[in-house]
Amino acid sequence: MQKILFICYSQKEKNNKNNIMPTSADVRCTMFAKHLSTSGFNTEVLNFNKYEKGIGIIATITRAIGGFFRLLKEPKHTIFYQQKPGLAGFITWLVCNIKKHKLILDIDDYEFKSGFGKFTLQRLLNKCNFIICASDFLCNITKSKTNKHVYYIPGGVETKDIFPILKTSKNNKPTNKEDSAVKLLWLGNINQEASLNLIKVLDLFKEIRKKDKNISLDIRGDGTHQNIIENKIKTETITGVKIIGRQKDFNNYLATTDIGINYLFDNFYDKSKNPGKTYTYLAAGLPIIGTNIGENKKAITHNKNGFLVDDDEQFVEYTLKLAKSSKIRQEFGKKSRKIALQDFDRMKIVKNLAKILKTELK
Repeated sequence: MQKILFICYSQKEKNNKNNIMPTSADVRCTMFAKHLSTSGFNTEVLNFNKYEKGIGIIATITRAIGGFFRLLKEPKHTIFYQQKPGLAGFITWLVCNIKKHKLILDIDDYEFKSGFGKFTLQRLLNKCNFIICASDFLCNITKSKTNKHVYYIPGGVETKDIFPILKTSKNNKPTNKEDSAVKLLWLGNINQEASLNLIKVLDLFKEIRKKDKNISLDIRGDGTHQNIIENKIKTETITGVKIIGRQKDFNNYLATTDIGINYLFDNFYDKSKNPGKTYTYLAAGLPIIGTNIGENKKAITHNKNGFLVDDDEQFVEYTLKLAKSSKIRQEFGKKSRKIALQDFDRMKIVKNLAKILKTELK
């Protein structure tokens, strides 16, 4: 079978040693390639950060040159799977023009805004054989830009690695107390965009704490904008919040939490994104509070495995409602796990991707 080379770029971790959530490059290249290899595909992953030396413009130049010459070495029959546009995408497009490789384009963020990303995306759309998108919103936008086949493939979650563990008390008996402390969880990488969502979550959490001091919030994340969040918590004296790092046993940690939250804004970026945190909550068997935006609407069924909220007042209202009833949380949590297994298990998702590849590349 022809080789599929997954091409991506993710920044090298420097000060951020405890990366919490897998990046889109991790999911849509490394993990997709891994699962496809078990289905008989010959796959390899090329991350352009391998060629990065120095900082600033030097790092950019070395990355571009190294990636370019690495791709030139590939035989013409190798199929390129480009994840995102950007510099790596531009180099891939350039090599495809020289050597006529087949090209698959994977889009998981809103890249249609102005700038180099849009410039590269337009060229990749013209050059590629077909497109894979991570959200319905991206599929619809992409279909309006091209006549080529566009397929919906979400990132999903590793349900074999992330799974619910029965919550127990110190004497190892299941906990069902209605008056026990309730822990909210926000999970993810705190980058520029995520910090804006998290600032809103903190503002709403202050309102929640005014009505119920028994509710706490864990921010299990780190990243480039973590200091902004830390400063907000400190300067506004927001109590009941902890920013925590990576634990050795993720599933046991998840068992200490009660409600997963994912606040998305009604903008192009959030409607486009692949909500890894929401998928993680599903796999962990957590009830979820999420805004009625983007892919949240596919993962959360209102009043079944969580609540989809249309405004800030509902966010506070439904969080308090879930916090008051362990029975509802347990019922919703079981349904979350079922949804994860049925609709967002990554093995099943990649099987669908394999069918697409076999059809398009035959």
